[in-house]
Amino acid sequence: MSFQIHKTTAVYGIVLIIAATIAYSTGSNGTGFAVNTGPDIDVKINSISPATPKFFDKRITLNFAAKGAETTSAKLVFFKFNLEYPSKKNVAYTAFMPAAWLKGNATKTFMWNLDQRGTYKLTVTADPSNSIKETNEQNNMDSIIFKV
Repeated sequence: MSFQIHKTTAVYGIVLIIAATIAYSTGSNGTGFAVNTGPDIDVKINSISPATPKFFDKRITLNFAAKGAETTSAKLVFFKFNLEYPSKKNVAYTAFMPAAWLKGNATKTFMWNLDQRGTYKLTVTADPSNSIKETNEQNNMDSIIFKV
């Protein structure tokens, strides 16, 4: 969230408007103000394949980006991949991925049994325990919803 502060001052009959933009975050630095001075892992799902999975498909390939992971001091980044079924059952996989691999897009293939018709939600979370110190811990997760 960002907001602007405007201050209006009259000096010798001339109105001066002083404006400053302040970025506010609910970050973990205790102040509430984000200071971009370190690494940040930003997770975005690009696509799944097949784009429209079929009933009883057993394979989903996920293409995602974890930008900034290579800038951390970590050699490996822990990921959690969670699939929420229409019945609200959850199946999670975890994997360590080398941070150096994550400079661009990454691909992960899963063997999941899509044995229910309905809406699924696939979520990717990088560093779910927040063990890597980052400037923004709020952008480590992304989700995609698809129907079978």
